[in-house]
Amino acid sequence: MENAIAATAIANQVGVSLEKCAEALCKYEGIYRRNQVLGKKNGVWLIDDYAHNPVKCAAAIAACQPVSEKVIAWLQPHGFKPTKFLRNDFVKEIAAVLRPQDEIWMSEIFYAGGTTTKDISTADLINDLCCWERMLFSLRTETIYCLQFDYILPQIVYCC
Repeated sequence: MENAIAATAIANQVGVSLEKCAEALCKYEGIYRRNQVLGKKNGVWLIDDYAHNPVKCAAAIAACQPVSEKVIAWLQPHGFKPTKFLRNDFVKEIAAVLRPQDEIWMSEIFYAGGTTTKDISTADLINDLCCWERMLFSLRTETIYCLQFDYILPQIVYCC
């Protein structure tokens, strides 16, 4: 929203009418994999967002909350070293944004190959979330671990 307002303000300053700005914004479909609506079925929206750092993950969840009574967020951390380095930030940001009715599901950390040390897992993040001091409620322990997200996503789209 802030970007749309800024773009409108700049365009208007250089002579584009507010009507033309509004017309352009109505046609704007968004950025690929940023709150991208994949579909809706039986009252359930499936939205994809490529957020992969703690602040952006929390922002993606927060963006869905005003229009949904319950958000089920599915996160797949990207890379073992970045996840380990940002572990505390992930926990702090996710814990701060989740409401009692929301859920967080996590796939195992994405491994792109190489010689990294696999010394952290999503189970560590879930355990940290469950112990986080800001959590005023307990997370479900039925956290989903799935190594084949590309297989599961079409199934979710089909079932919903």
